[in-house]
Amino acid sequence: TSSTTAATSATTSSTKARVCTEKFFQNIVNTYTFHRDDDADDPTKPRMLILYGSQTGTAEEFSQTFAGEAKRFGFKPKVMDLVDFDNPEERFQNEKLVIFIVATYGEGEPTDNARDFFEWIRNENLPKDLLPNVQYSVFGLGNKQYKIFNAVARIFDKRLEQLGAKRIFEKGEGDADDKYVQLFLYFF
Repeated sequence: TSSTTAATSATTSSTKARVCTEKFFQNIVNTYTFHRDDDADDPTKPRMLILYGSQTGTAEEFSQTFAGEAKRFGFKPKVMDLVDFDNPEERFQNEKLVIFIVATYGEGEPTDNARDFFEWIRNENLPKDLLPNVQYSVFGLGNKQYKIFNAVARIFDKRLEQLGAKRIFEKGEGDADDKYVQLFLYFF
C-alpha cells in the first residue's frame, strides 16, 4: 500500500507540474508578440533565448529542462551561458523573447559566469528605452540561509523593466532548502 501511495503521489506531482508548465507557456502565447519571421530556418516557430547564470550547474540544468519544454510548446529555444552573451546592447537588438534562469551565490553575488552581465545591467547610465522590443521572465535560484536571498534575479527583473523590457510572467524565486525542482516545476 505504501508503494501505491508513493506512485499516486508521484503521478499527482507530475500532473500538477504539467498543468503549471502548460499555464506558463499558455501565458506566453497569450501575451508574447510573436516575431515568427525572425528565423529563416523555420519561420513558424518563435525564437526564445534562455540565458543562465550558474555556479554549480543547477541553473544550467534547469535551462536545458526548460528548453525541452519550450520545444514541446512550439518554440525554438536557444540556451546560452551569460558569459557568452557579450555586448548586450547589440545582442538584445536581435532577441525578442528572453528567459533568465540565474543563481545568487554567496551573500547576494552573481555567479562567476553572470558577473559581467550583472555589472552591465546595474549601470544606471543605460538609456531607459534600451529594450523596448524585449519580452522577458526571470527565475532565480537562491538559499534563504543567506542574508540576501535571490538578489541577482531581483536586480535582473527590476532593471530589465526599467530599461523598457516587458515582463511576460512574474519573477520566480527558488530556495535550495525547499527543493528548487518543486518550485521550478510550479513556475515553469
